[in-house]
Amino acid sequence: MYQSKPTAHQVYDELNMEMIGHFGTNISVNDREPESHRELKAYLSRHLERYIIFPLSLPSMVSFSCPFCERHLAVAEQRFVDEERYSNHLGALEYCTSCHYWRSHYIETFFPGGNIPHRYNSLISKARVFDGALPEGVSIEFAQHIRRNKHFWNNVNPTYLERLVADIFRSNYDAVEVVHVGKPDDGGIDVIFVDDQKRQWLIQVKRRQSPKASESVNTVRNLLGTMVLSESVYGMVISTADHFTYRAYDAVKRAEECGMIVKLFDKAKLDRMLDPILPDRPWIGPMRRLMPQFAEEFEAQIPSTKYRQATLW
Repeated sequence: MYQSKPTAHQVYDELNMEMIGHFGTNISVNDREPESHRELKAYLSRHLERYIIFPLSLPSMVSFSCPFCERHLAVAEQRFVDEERYSNHLGALEYCTSCHYWRSHYIETFFPGGNIPHRYNSLISKARVFDGALPEGVSIEFAQHIRRNKHFWNNVNPTYLERLVADIFRSNYDAVEVVHVGKPDDGGIDVIFVDDQKRQWLIQVKRRQSPKASESVNTVRNLLGTMVLSESVYGMVISTADHFTYRAYDAVKRAEECGMIVKLFDKAKLDRMLDPILPDRPWIGPMRRLMPQFAEEFEAQIPSTKYRQATLW
């Protein structure tokens, strides 16, 4: 419980801290206890107002949307009564199925002597922050970070982007082999992908710094030249560009008429392929340890979204 009235900025920073842990306060009021997740949000909003000195937007932990990607949050909730302690318990879990941000709320209401004191606690997922030069072995964290910061596709170190593309293909498809081969004399090929039909795809990865950039026909032509020299008929261009130009698609069509297959992946398509890398319900571990009375029910209410692509295209 706050011992003195903090500044508005202190409260806002406290409510928006993104780390696994407790943000707790003991609030004693004579209101009727919350009956649902929505009533719990209204309760929090109402009683946090006394800490705000001048008007601020509603803190992210009291909103119904993800504070990062602004998607609507999936919600699970559970109520139970502890007759021995004369208390009601309401737990709610909010989960973004896009970037896998999560937070939970727990309020315990006691009934001693006709009063209704409340005890509230929250668990909030940690949001990691990275620079553009990422080490190996952090694809899970990067996938979450990039879902929360779309511009990071255009800022990440090009070599790490190549390694991430390799991890994306490993995670999406079964019975495949993926090798990152990118180096200064790689001939324009950054990743080699062997699919479940034993076809070898030469992959060229392009990092474009402008979020609105387009990938031109020259990139496709360069790849086709490399494919000819390598005696390969399968290739891909993976780009963080917003889209490929019409002439790029036309070149792909003309190459297909000559027996050469080229697939184009822009930033939006690559972003969709992040799903299998993202952690499956990352709140499960902390909930089982810190709020075990709610964990099993929350897992049942919000099922796993982990999957792999059944086919290549």
